[in-house]
Amino acid sequence: AYVLVLVTATSVGDGYRAEGASRAGAFHATRAVCAAVLAVAAIGSAVALQPLVPLGEKQPWQGSGSGPIRLSDPTVELNKNLLRPEDRPVLTYRTPDGEPVYLRTVALPNLTSNGAGLTQMKLRTRGLGEAYEAPGRDVTVDVQMENVPSEYLPVPFAVDSFDARGSWAYDPATLSVVATGKDRAQETVGLGYSARAVVPNPSKEDLDDATAGTDVDAITTVVPDVDDRVVELTKQVVGDAATDGQKAQAIQKFLRSDKFNYSIEAPQHASLDVISSFVLEDRNGYCIHFASAMMTMARIEGIPSRMAVGFNTGSRMDDGAFQVTSHNMHAWPELYFQGLGWVPFEPTPSVAGPPAYTCLLYTSDAADERSSV
Repeated sequence: AYVLVLVTATSVGDGYRAEGASRAGAFHATRAVCAAVLAVAAIGSAVALQPLVPLGEKQPWQGSGSGPIRLSDPTVELNKNLLRPEDRPVLTYRTPDGEPVYLRTVALPNLTSNGAGLTQMKLRTRGLGEAYEAPGRDVTVDVQMENVPSEYLPVPFAVDSFDARGSWAYDPATLSVVATGKDRAQETVGLGYSARAVVPNPSKEDLDDATAGTDVDAITTVVPDVDDRVVELTKQVVGDAATDGQKAQAIQKFLRSDKFNYSIEAPQHASLDVISSFVLEDRNGYCIHFASAMMTMARIEGIPSRMAVGFNTGSRMDDGAFQVTSHNMHAWPELYFQGLGWVPFEPTPSVAGPPAYTCLLYTSDAADERSSV
């Protein structure tokens, strides 16, 4: 565009006088030569510099052919697997220290009175190791998938590297790893891979003193439109807890108490919304209900929360590896605390014990009495 302006624009001053003189032809020729030289220099510079500009890789999920990736609802798959009569193998994994670990596929930040859901992801292929900086213990895992198709890669949270064939990208907000190739829905079939993660593992003292974090997406703090009695009950459950960390522990303790019952045959119809009905009336449900309830009660107390979906630890086999089946598919809440990052909790009874760091260091008899509502 600049060259065209140079060639066609009417000049002023000395150029104008030269144009009207007998040497006008030479003037135009000189101007054309200068324009050609500048054009060659500009194109040459662009070609030379383009590979050096850090534009990143072409994003396959933004290709003009197929448009943005449409991710399936992980809660639908979870419900289907938990209700499936037959229990089929999904994967086996090993850890160097022989310790079990949760494998997470995706996190659901959006929460309504009827449960948790996905939000739009902004996928990247680089910088995973720098995407999350909260402390934890280093965990490596070697995984062998069975003949199970999925667009999500099961990895420990918070994953910071993985080695798997195929095309993969990650969401910086949730660290969910998503297949992006042409046959992405089949990417995990028979897949063997390894992953490294920094798994949250705060001390009891750290969690007991923790305050709610603020530097997160605002969607993780939105309180769903639930019955007012859920808010009242939450205030009673946390009682005289002095910190946000203590409040979270009190909520988990309440949901794991004998006031609630684990059942995959949760009522399908209720007079209230799903979360209110579970917390106030039925108190029967499975992991999705318990996780959604803890997310809601945490947000009422100002603690950011989201739902993680994946697999619990599975069963140890004779050779030391762990086998994970379709009935091990699970959902659990992650709460965000300043300096600790996203911390997993386990409010669902009869599935797994609570994490060691969630054992209450303080006692609150008054809160126990009030939570009997």
